[in-house]
Amino acid sequence: MRRFLVAGQDGDTWLVAIEHGGRGYSVEVFLFIAQQPTPREKWVLLDRPTNLAEVVRQISHGKAA
Repeated sequence: MRRFLVAGQDGDTWLVAIEHGGRGYSVEVFLFIAQQPTPREKWVLLDRPTNLAEVVRQISHGKAA
């Protein structure tokens, strides 16, 4: 199971979080830059964030794999 969790934009930069359910639960977070079709960066979060601020906090505090 996959589903959209949250996304946010700052200028030409986008963060998109996708939730993966099941036994191996995780949240994948992708960093996109405008005009580039492939992600610039990818993180895997093991704890489910409740909002975009939580996604940013987990990435910036090293809680991403």
